[in-house]
Amino acid sequence: MAKSNLLTFKKYYLGLILKFKWYFIIMQVAMFGWAVQESLSPYFTMRILDILTDPNVDKSNVFQKHQTFFYISLLIYFLIEVGHRGHEYIAGKFYPKLKRHVRVSIMEYTVGHSHEFFIENYSGSISNKIARLADGIQDISEKIICVFVPVLISLVITCIYLFNTSKFLGYGIITWFVCYMGLFIICAKKSQNLAELHSQQVTLLNGKIVDILTNMFTVRLFSRKAYELERLSHENLREMKAYRKSALFNFKLNTALTLITIAFIVYMVAGGIMLWQHDYITLPEVVLSISSLYIIGMVWYMGFNLIPFYTQLGVCNEALDLLREKHQVEDINTPKPLHITDGKIEFANVTFEYANNKNVLKNCNLIIPANQKVGLVGLSGSGKTTFCSLIIRLFDITSGKITIDGIDIKNVSQDDLRENIAYIPQDLAMFHRSIMENIRYGRLSATDEEVVEAAKISKAHDFIISLPDGYDTMVGERGSKLSGGQRQRIAIARAILKNSKIIIMDEATSALDLITEHEIQKNLYKGIHDKTLIVIAHRISTLTDMDRILVFRHGEVIEDGTHTELLNHKGHYYDLWYKQSQAE
Repeated sequence: MAKSNLLTFKKYYLGLILKFKWYFIIMQVAMFGWAVQESLSPYFTMRILDILTDPNVDKSNVFQKHQTFFYISLLIYFLIEVGHRGHEYIAGKFYPKLKRHVRVSIMEYTVGHSHEFFIENYSGSISNKIARLADGIQDISEKIICVFVPVLISLVITCIYLFNTSKFLGYGIITWFVCYMGLFIICAKKSQNLAELHSQQVTLLNGKIVDILTNMFTVRLFSRKAYELERLSHENLREMKAYRKSALFNFKLNTALTLITIAFIVYMVAGGIMLWQHDYITLPEVVLSISSLYIIGMVWYMGFNLIPFYTQLGVCNEALDLLREKHQVEDINTPKPLHITDGKIEFANVTFEYANNKNVLKNCNLIIPANQKVGLVGLSGSGKTTFCSLIIRLFDITSGKITIDGIDIKNVSQDDLRENIAYIPQDLAMFHRSIMENIRYGRLSATDEEVVEAAKISKAHDFIISLPDGYDTMVGERGSKLSGGQRQRIAIARAILKNSKIIIMDEATSALDLITEHEIQKNLYKGIHDKTLIVIAHRISTLTDMDRILVFRHGEVIEDGTHTELLNHKGHYYDLWYKQSQAE
């Protein structure tokens, strides 16, 4: 699929910082105190040693003589603790907002993808990317605010008072930090790439797990538990190999960083003692230089967090593919409002092909007048469902034009278009909600009475009230607690409730017995004399009362007429009718 202009994580994250800038600024200021606290501890230790080792010190009057120093130290530590608590309070308010914004914004863009996008991608993989991106953004923010910036501030402060003590010690800490971070930065890109590859394997693995769980009934029907577990085992092995490769690289990197740090410790301790031996620094300053090794712990902690930081960068970068993927079907900048009053549909020289350049619909020219009842017949793959999908713009046509009441559907928003058309697809999916909610989905403002009336028309009311919880019955994931026929009747009720001028039914009654099917059609036709109806059916007997029947073959409408006219023509429709009549 086509990619948009490369959206880097840096660009995306800077956008988040700008949106929540005051939260970031306040939290960073609050964490500034931690950096100061860690940095000043060796200095305070040296000052106390200076006071206590002064040959002229009056032990009985130490606190009184140096009370300013002690009070200022106490005040500084108090303010630092206030900053800590402030950070915790703000973090509790900020991070839920941040994660919510990430999830909602990514979801808003994702649901704008075309029908084809969701056909080609595991729903489990998509949801996993959204969840991991939100968690990753929080983790990265915490590391920047609470680790990286404070450690760098501490390093600067430490370098300042070490240079004031001895340039030898000051240059030592700078050399160590440059070597330490230089090596890390050199290796960071590879670490991130390996983490991203592992993240891709995790996403794929999770998608396959969801795929198996979603189709568990089929797995049991064909006794394929061992087969699916074996396939999953191969995916697990690929994930393990990707993890091991990433972990081994990080292990080698950490080993090299440890050796550099050991060399720095020896330099600082031995150097400090040697400077003292030659009277270049005092004993308290030796203690200061050795105490300054606390920075090793802080930089090590930063390095310890850098590896998962780059891992999260890889995870987030992979998840951002959801935003990099261009929308295949997009609205124009200023779409026209659409309110279908008649329901006239016109295809003008329409051709459509999928990405593999296979023509599905070729040079289609036809008009469906307002309020006409049209049946679509043809063998599987002849283009019937694609024809209907193009009306609601699940795909963009390759060439030509489709209009409704004279308005090109490309000039109206997709939401507006679909709000005006009731579509019942072959693959009926229900939300794991109550029956009442699933029917009301057709028109959210509908009253309970209107929902019940729609259910009566679709012959769903009787079976619904026979359930223990009636209309409050939860239908299960994708409607798994209901039979195929029950799901179809609920879907028809949902479409009836929508009360659109155009109704499209794609094999909407295929799971029903003939008697129930005819009763639904009878009830349905009573209330839609002023609506345009398009019905796809393999059972041709259900289309005999249609105003018109279109016969599809290889992406073309090869016959067009009433049931009687097509039978008299004795063409493809006649052959289909004859074969079905013989079979019945």
